[in-house]
Amino acid sequence: MENKTKFSYKVSVTAPKEYPVEVYCGYLSTDKNFITTVPKDGIERQGWIAQGSSSGSGGSTIPNFVELTWLSYAEKKFWKLETQLPTDKMLALFREGFIFKNSRKNDTITHETYDRIVIGTAPGGVVVIWLDGGLKRVEIGRYQAKDTIVDRNNFYRNPKDLTQEEFYKEGFEIDVSKEIQAKINKEGIPFGLWDNYRKKYNWRFNCNFYKDDKNIFQNINFFNGEYITLYEDELKNKAFKNQALPYRADITFNTYWCENEFDEKEIFDAFKTMDKKHPDADIEIEVRPDFMYKSVQFTVKCKEDEILLKKTKVQMWKRNLEK
Repeated sequence: MENKTKFSYKVSVTAPKEYPVEVYCGYLSTDKNFITTVPKDGIERQGWIAQGSSSGSGGSTIPNFVELTWLSYAEKKFWKLETQLPTDKMLALFREGFIFKNSRKNDTITHETYDRIVIGTAPGGVVVIWLDGGLKRVEIGRYQAKDTIVDRNNFYRNPKDLTQEEFYKEGFEIDVSKEIQAKINKEGIPFGLWDNYRKKYNWRFNCNFYKDDKNIFQNINFFNGEYITLYEDELKNKAFKNQALPYRADITFNTYWCENEFDEKEIFDAFKTMDKKHPDADIEIEVRPDFMYKSVQFTVKCKEDEILLKKTKVQMWKRNLEK
C-alpha cells in the first residue's frame, strides 16, 4: 500500500450513549473539492466506541477539511465544526494499516487497512476523529466546535409550531433518558470528561498463568474511543505503550478466554494514584487467573505499589478447540 493515494472509506458520526446528537449537515472536502456528505441518520447515541451509521456516505480521496453542524439534545444547542484535517497523517495510517490473522482460515495472515472515518462528538463541542478498520481504530485528532444557531423550522417540519426554546426543551425531555435528565438537573453535564478519557499512560497488561498456559490473543477497547487487536507475536514482547486506559479487554488463553469490563472510576483512580506517587513511571495491569480459571483478577502495579481492581466485571468461558 506504500504508493497508494486513494483508499475507499465510509463516513459516520457517533456520540456518548447518555448525550445523543443529531446531524444537521456536514461534508468532507479537499482543496475546495467536495468529497462526500456526512450522513444524516437520525439520533446518534451508540457510544464513542460504536461505528455509527454511514448511510452510503464515503469516498476514496483523503480529505483535508471537514464541516459539521449538529444538535446536542442534552445541551439544548447546536454546534458547528469547521477544521482542517491532517491529510499526511491520515494517508500514512491508511498505508500502514494493520495485520489480520484469520482464525477461521488456518490463521491466514493478511495486511488490512482502515475503511471508515468516524466523527465522535461529545458535550462542550468536543470532536474526536478516528480511522476505523473493524479490528483497529486510531485517533487522528481532537477538535473544538463553536456553538451556533439553527432555526428549528430549518431543522425539521415543526408540526407543533414550537418556539426555539420549546423545540430544545421537547428534544431534551424526549431524547435524553430520564436518568440522565435528573443527573444533569442535579449535577450538570460533566464537561471535560471526554478529554480526560484521552489521557495516556505508559502501561501494559502482564499475564501470569499456570503451567504452560499463555496469552495468545487480546482485543482492547480504550476509553478514548480507540481499540486494537493484538496477536501472540506482539504479546510476547510485553512492551509498555503510551496509550489511553482500557474500557474493556477480551483476553484469550490456551484453553480459556474472558471478557473483562473495567470500572471507570476505579481504574482511573488507580492510575492517578500511581502516576502521582511515581510520575512518568511504567505501570502494568497484572492479569492473574483464579484457581481452575473460575475468574480473573486484575491488579494495577507500579514499583512496590499495587492496587487490586475489585469492581472489574469478568465473564469466563472454556474455548471450543474442536476442529
